[in-house]
Amino acid sequence: MVSDGEPSADSQEGEEKYIQELKEEIKMLYDEISRLQEGNRKLKEELKSVKFDEHFLEHGNTTKKTKFFAGFLTMQPSFGH
Repeated sequence: MVSDGEPSADSQEGEEKYIQELKEEIKMLYDEISRLQEGNRKLKEELKSVKFDEHFLEHGNTTKKTKFFAGFLTMQPSFGH
C-alpha cells in the first residue's frame, strides 16, 4: 500500500512521460523559431535590394491600392476610372 504523500510508480511514470513530451514539444518550437528567424533574415536581405518608388510602380506592380498606400495616387488623379 502506498502511503499518503508518496506518488505511485504509475503516476511517476506518467509524469516522466508528460515531461518528456513537453521537452520534445519545446524542441520542435525552438526548431520552428529558428526556421522562421532564418526566413526572416533572408527576406530582410532581399528587401535591401528593393526600392519602392515610382519606378517600382512603372514595372507592372501597380494597383490602385498600391498607389494609394504608397502615396502616389495623389500624383496622378484618375477621375472617371
